[in-house]
Amino acid sequence: MNLEGKYIKKLFFLLQNEPKFLVDWFLNKLKILIFLFLFSPFLYINRLLPINKRLHFANFRSERIAHFAMGFYIRYAKVKTKKYNKNCLYCFNKDISNKFLAKKIKEIFFVNRVISYIIIISKILPFLDCLIDREPIMAARDTEGITQKTNLPSIFNNKDERFCHNWLKSYGWQGPNQKIICVHVRDSLYLSKVFDRIEFKKSHWDYHSYRDANIDDFSESITWLIEQGYFVIRTGKYCHKELKIESKSLIDYPFCKDQNDLLDIWLFANCDLVITTGSGIDEISTFYNVPKINVNYLPLSNAQSWAKSLTIPKHLYWSDTKKHLNFDEYMSLNSAKATLDYKNKNIKIKDLSSKEILNITQDGVNYFLKNKEISINDFQITRLFKEHIKQNK
Repeated sequence: MNLEGKYIKKLFFLLQNEPKFLVDWFLNKLKILIFLFLFSPFLYINRLLPINKRLHFANFRSERIAHFAMGFYIRYAKVKTKKYNKNCLYCFNKDISNKFLAKKIKEIFFVNRVISYIIIISKILPFLDCLIDREPIMAARDTEGITQKTNLPSIFNNKDERFCHNWLKSYGWQGPNQKIICVHVRDSLYLSKVFDRIEFKKSHWDYHSYRDANIDDFSESITWLIEQGYFVIRTGKYCHKELKIESKSLIDYPFCKDQNDLLDIWLFANCDLVITTGSGIDEISTFYNVPKINVNYLPLSNAQSWAKSLTIPKHLYWSDTKKHLNFDEYMSLNSAKATLDYKNKNIKIKDLSSKEILNITQDGVNYFLKNKEISINDFQITRLFKEHIKQNK
């Protein structure tokens, strides 16, 4: 079959199997063409203006809650601290991972779907790429601690607070006197669900599997927390495994039928402690100064020295010598962003044991919730780490 025949066959297949896809594709291209004629003159006039007078255009990565929240809070903090002073208009991606957060962002920034087409046009036409502000869509971590340098917006009103409190009480929470601990253990189901929903079915969505963990390894710690009188919420939108613990002081949120977009944000912003494997959405807790225990955390170089947290990574071993990596070797893996990177570097990854997770959980509770005095030894070790990091390249 010649090349022309292959394209005809593919087109026939799409017409037969993907009529909605073709209609959406055609309408999208038509909109781009219309906006191209409408906005091109304006965009070039805008381009000629001084930078501080121009309009810039940015896109929040709205289909994934972690990036959505990160882009918003970092941009808000930069605007408030005057580290960002451009005139900028915003849009969301086609899919919205959290409608509550989207509503709050619209109350603070100008957001309109037309901006998405202006961004596309600015990419197509020459000399207009400088109008695109890529920072919000690229936001992944608050590496500078910029969110701690200003008061973040109060996005929860009295109605929101009442709703969340009543929801928690319906599951057995005893009220504000009972501290809430969120346990967030990353697995691959969330990305799988998200990518299946937003036209990324062929994407290699499991490239971050080295960051996944087994919820069963946290059962001992969760049981201990419940015994101490805390109310524990295992968070997440979707997860593979249910917890094998039955308690009136435990919510297995991924398997709740009454999930709510408001709760997804409120829980991380208002709990007393987060135990997490470093999944992105836990950054909301960092923004609101909620202490964190980072467990099975990789890459270690992403740990935030300015945040109120304890961090312990997974075990890393050289596959050939079976020798555990030292601190410098851990920190040198900043470029290892995918599971395949570790394999290519001949490194074997091993999760922390249930006992190790319990030990750091107990340390975190003592320091952050029981206000145990930090030992001189811990201060000395912290100082040594800081000195070592400053000397390292």
